[in-house]
This record gives sequence, structure tokens and C-alpha cells, in this order.
Amino acid sequence: MCSYNISKKLFGYYIVVLIISFSFLSSHVVAKQDNNKIHGYSNLYGVVTPSQVYALLENYNVALLHYVKTHKRSLLGKVKAEKLVVFKNKKPEDVFVILNKLSSKVDKLTRRVKQKPMTRVKREKAKAIPAEVFLQAGNNLDAFVQYMHSIEVDKSWGQFYTNRTYSVGKTPDNVYALVDLLLRKTNYILS
Repeated sequence: MCSYNISKKLFGYYIVVLIISFSFLSSHVVAKQDNNKIHGYSNLYGVVTPSQVYALLENYNVALLHYVKTHKRSLLGKVKAEKLVVFKNKKPEDVFVILNKLSSKVDKLTRRVKQKPMTRVKREKAKAIPAEVFLQAGNNLDAFVQYMHSIEVDKSWGQFYTNRTYSVGKTPDNVYALVDLLLRKTNYILS
């Protein structure tokens, strides 16, 4: 029991270090690709781009596929068959709203292992800014990885926190489409 508590505590520290590292390492590379003022700048968070949010969500997708392959194999064909849908004129607020729908689904899943609901990011103003979207996307990834850790205690989960770069910067439309896809895939594992 003692070693489990220590490994759980170390896992928590590991996740925090990875998230902090990810946010610092990726922001330099991706910020060069997007105009700082187009997608969002915050005095508190600095430049946060849709590409950074997209990268976090791609990591969630990789973790989700791992889960399906190892625990819900019969759903693999359905999950892989889901494709991105094209959306137009989405803003960070739209992404924030659908991302919170995904958060509710992840919370429903994690309740199965008595995991506490994930933290919800609160908007600074009436409409969400990209930094708030980024933080909530990170909360989704963290909660899902923590869920995976609770059912596969002896495994390392750092591979789901990788830096990603894109030759073309992502837009809120791209991010919204990916969240929509992840919401549909997550629904399968909840059934």
C-alpha cells in the first residue's frame, strides 16, 4: 500500500512537470507560425495558439486509442471509423463550450474509478480566450491519463505528453473539429 501511494504521488509530480515543460517548449516553436494577436494574447498567459491546443488534444486522441486497443477492443473499428468534420467560423468561445462537453464525458468515465471531477477553467471575461481553452484541454488530457493510470498502475504515461508541431498553424475551426471528433469517440467508450 505504501509503495502504491508513493508511485501515485510521483506520478502526479511527473504529470505536472510534463505539462509545464510542454507549455514552455511548444510555445516558442508554434508561436512563430501564428500571428500573436489573431488568436489570442493574455497578459497573464502570454501567447497561446490554436496549434498548441490542437497538440494537447492529439495527445488525448492517442491516449484514447490506446485505451480502446487495450480495454475496449470490440469498439476499435467504430472508433477508428470516426472522421473529422469541417467547421467554419469557430471562435475560442465555441471551442471552450464543446471542450467542456468533452470534460463532462471524461468525468463520467473517471467516476467509474472514483476519480474526482477534473478542474474546470473559469473564463476571465464573458468569452473564453485561447489560454483558457488550452488549460481546459490540458485538464482533459490529465484526467484521462490519470484514469488510465488507475486501471494500469504499473505503466508509465509520459508518451501521451509529447510536443507536436505543424507545418501550417491550426485555427479554432481545426481545434473545434478535433474536439467534436474526440467527443464522438469518447461516447463510444461510455456506452
